[in-house]
Amino acid sequence: MHPGAPAQRRTIVRERRRWFPLLRISPSPRRMTVAFVALALVFGVFAVRLVQLQGLDASRYASMAANERLREVGLPSVRGPILDRTGVPLATTVDAVDLIVDQTQLSNPAAAALQLAGLLERDPAELQTAMTGDDPYVPLQRTVDGPVWSQIRALGIKGLYSEPSADRAYPAGAVAGNVIGFTGSNGEPGEDDRTVGLAGIEASFEEVLSGEPGSLRYERDSAGRAIPLADQLRVDPVPGQGLRLTIDRDIQWMVENRLTAMVEQADAEAGSAVVLDPDTGEILALVDVPLVDPSDVDSVAEEDRGSRSVSGPYEPGSVQK
Repeated sequence: MHPGAPAQRRTIVRERRRWFPLLRISPSPRRMTVAFVALALVFGVFAVRLVQLQGLDASRYASMAANERLREVGLPSVRGPILDRTGVPLATTVDAVDLIVDQTQLSNPAAAALQLAGLLERDPAELQTAMTGDDPYVPLQRTVDGPVWSQIRALGIKGLYSEPSADRAYPAGAVAGNVIGFTGSNGEPGEDDRTVGLAGIEASFEEVLSGEPGSLRYERDSAGRAIPLADQLRVDPVPGQGLRLTIDRDIQWMVENRLTAMVEQADAEAGSAVVLDPDTGEILALVDVPLVDPSDVDSVAEEDRGSRSVSGPYEPGSVQK
């Protein structure tokens, strides 16, 4: 052993003894009291907050949570039919769906837009813009018919779902189209958008035909799907009333064909014809050419979509003579 080792060891021991008192923690009554008061204050704050959450504000937070889960959608009423004098339907209502997109569930809006563009007959860029974002409820397209919805559903695109809707159908095609008119969007954005009459009888008798829409309130999960066994509040829609016209579909069709041929023969811009029952004065046919197909109004110029026999200016001088 080195001669200086014991002395060095004694020096280290003395240094350690000198610093140990500074490192030693001795519990004192004052320190214990301060710690106890601090803990009591912390637990007191927690207790007050707990009472506030579960006691005073419980109903408010429960209401907020319920509102997050609740979803209310409109239930369209069945628009009343328009019939000819013999009861043959000229306008009726068929089942359809509104296409809704949950942007938060859609992983690839660009790919989904390309898949849907052909089925919906819309521009892919426009669809992609409508499908991109963080909104869980975006109406993408209204009144999609059953066969198209079946094809969309078969694509398996997560984030697309449907809500019940209704579409207008015209079984007779363009027969009496100028008189019946047509329907379309009321122009309101989002959920306030609905189908209304825009021309002809569809517009003139909107309050009679439209009925009263209903509503459905239900609880949904985090993915936006309805919870099957949860409570629901349903208000059934009131269907619209139907109308029976004095027009006879067969007479209307014959006069339309004859007048169309005469307009083409005379190279005229338009033509009108009215057929009356001489005994009652009832209108059996009210024809205007160019004809309007209510299912394809965009194929006709805007100035030709109405009925000149009803709304156009007319000089009665020669008739009175």
